[in-house]
Amino acid sequence: VGPRAGRSGGRASAREPGAAPRLVLGSGAEGVAYVDEAGCRRCHAEQAAGWRPSQHARAMQPASDETVLGDFGGVVHEQDGETFRFFRRDGSFFVNAAGANGARRDHRVLYTFGVEPLQQYLVPGERGRLQALGVAWDTVRGRWFDLDPEQSPGPGDAFHWTGRYQAWNAMCADCHSTDLRKGYDPDTDAYATTWSAVNVGCQACHGPGARHVAWAEQAARRQAVSEGRASGIVPRYAMTTAHDEVETCAPCHSRRASITGDAPLHGTLLDDYLPQTLEPGLYHADGQILGEVYVYGSFLQSRMYAAGVRCSDCHEPHGLGLRAEGNALCTRCHGDAPERDLPGLRPGSYDSPDHHHHAPGSAGAECVACHMPEQTYMVVDPRRDHSMRVPRPDLSTLLGVPNACSGCHADRGAGWAAARVREWHGAERERGAAWGAAIHDGRHGDPSALDRLASLARPGAAPGIVRATAVSLLPFLGAGAQGPLVAATGDEDPLVRVQAVSALSVLPPQQRLPLLLPLLDDPVRAVRAEAGRALADVPEVALSPEQQQRLAAAVAEYEAGQRASADLPPGRINLALLYTALGRTGDAEREYRAAIAQDPRFAPPVANLAQLLSALGRRDDAEEVLREGVARMPEEGELHYSLGLLLAEAGSLDASVAALERAAQLLPDRARVHYNLGLALQHLGRRERATEALERAARLDPTQSDFARALAIVYLQVQRWAEARDEARRWLALAPHDRAARSVLARAESALAGEGPGAR
Repeated sequence: VGPRAGRSGGRASAREPGAAPRLVLGSGAEGVAYVDEAGCRRCHAEQAAGWRPSQHARAMQPASDETVLGDFGGVVHEQDGETFRFFRRDGSFFVNAAGANGARRDHRVLYTFGVEPLQQYLVPGERGRLQALGVAWDTVRGRWFDLDPEQSPGPGDAFHWTGRYQAWNAMCADCHSTDLRKGYDPDTDAYATTWSAVNVGCQACHGPGARHVAWAEQAARRQAVSEGRASGIVPRYAMTTAHDEVETCAPCHSRRASITGDAPLHGTLLDDYLPQTLEPGLYHADGQILGEVYVYGSFLQSRMYAAGVRCSDCHEPHGLGLRAEGNALCTRCHGDAPERDLPGLRPGSYDSPDHHHHAPGSAGAECVACHMPEQTYMVVDPRRDHSMRVPRPDLSTLLGVPNACSGCHADRGAGWAAARVREWHGAERERGAAWGAAIHDGRHGDPSALDRLASLARPGAAPGIVRATAVSLLPFLGAGAQGPLVAATGDEDPLVRVQAVSALSVLPPQQRLPLLLPLLDDPVRAVRAEAGRALADVPEVALSPEQQQRLAAAVAEYEAGQRASADLPPGRINLALLYTALGRTGDAEREYRAAIAQDPRFAPPVANLAQLLSALGRRDDAEEVLREGVARMPEEGELHYSLGLLLAEAGSLDASVAALERAAQLLPDRARVHYNLGLALQHLGRRERATEALERAARLDPTQSDFARALAIVYLQVQRWAEARDEARRWLALAPHDRAARSVLARAESALAGEGPGAR
């Protein structure tokens, strides 16, 4: 691993400032090149002086006396029974710890990673990896600490510090260096990772500098400036609007997936990356931050973003410090004499008790305390929510989401806080931003959320990331979702279009083809690629030769994006699903097996591979895959469930019941697990236990007609006539045209009337 040199593909050492530029392909037909950034600093001394002490400049550095902040004086740190000894030898920094095979050895620290409030350390790993230690240095408190104190995976586990998920190359490299090329070889599972600058330098934001340097060296450059000729800058994204600037920062300050791979240079963010929507585990239902989402997704929700505020309005772009301290930062715009005229901006005295209702100078009087509450990540790193929302303690009582008031007044409760806000601002405050309730109910599969989510998905109803989230939830709420989803395919926001394509992909091929075919020509890569994935299984005979070409091009874009992420199991799984849709089952099997090899304790590729093998008629191979998976992951209910279904299909009902019983224990809230267990028990004649399982399924999900059908029939079999009648009526209400439901209902009513077999 190391910095990259010139066009010949040679390498330069970290101390070779004169490395020649390397030719890469940008968004246009011509090549653009990265250059040594010492030249940037010669002409832009003021900006370089601000950048030099910044966290960007120190994002990643070779380990040295100047850069290493941790105590390497022989200190021993214990983490859940695993010990780390930090020491120096021959001028280098080392840590003695268990390696991937469990044997202790000395690991040389090659690079520091980050600087405040914590610093991590990178050591060589297997096959070209750099591994991030699971212990970091707290630069504020001056101590070693565990980055994940709640988990203690051992050597050999993919989550151990020597494992795949702690590999710098895969998880974090592209945002800490400039022009990073992962260099992953899927055949050898090895890396040859390189960069142009070890840290986040000028060209990370401004783009490759070769053309600009050539322009600057022209004798007539002053004349070029006066004539308005281009300076040769090749920015990552067009820096013509505030939103363009936000997109320039977004690749590293967002939770997203890469869809193009190394060091992209394209037109918009969604040509290179697919940002996450407001998904459970990442965001609360109302959009507040929960997981580590890196600012962009929360800022998109804000009124500031909608009004055209950009990152550099608050943050100095080179030194990264704030433009002003404390409330003075906010009152530049939200004061009596605002510096900027923004849409909807109301001048006024916001920095006063009349507004914040706290004592001047107190913690509660700070703008950020109410509008940007903190969440701590990586144990010691507090980060502020950039959605800049109005505190809504009333939503805490309704949805269980946090609120800024209770963050400080934890002893009072959300009800008290809601009453205080109502007293200050009136009940009208509680009528705003209603999307939280719709998303909350949609996440829980509440059919009543359908109309609210459909309204939320419409243009102008909410910020784009919120509307995209609403679209992603619609297909789980019933047939009425199709109309709003079709409308969303034409939305002006590409993130909304992507989610609409994904949602419509569950339709049968003949239904989704006319809906999604136009999106193969979408101007944004993320939409085209998702449309290609969604239509990959459409038979060629249903397409004209021209349509086949368009589909093949979109599928190739999707495949390339997943191939760029093939060093982690999700990329392999997505490739396997794509190849299955294309009928390339051998390739699909290979990708699933590669995903299992990458993380043997990750259940999805095991279950998917077994399903594929079973569909190919290789039932014994499928059973072997599942039994091996269960042996590795005995607490993984999905694998027991898959095994139970497979055994039931093979007619091994006793073994099936054993697997399904275990699945029901591990997945107590999965209605269909209990349903399939009930059917297996019913076939074995164990009707009392079958009845219990089917009753559990019906309680968990009373909307399924097949659950009502199975339960009504088993009630008939055990001669519980009244219950059979009631369940048959529920079955008929769910499936009004089902003749079998009418027949079962008639038999139950006849028995109750003393007219049928077994009547008393």
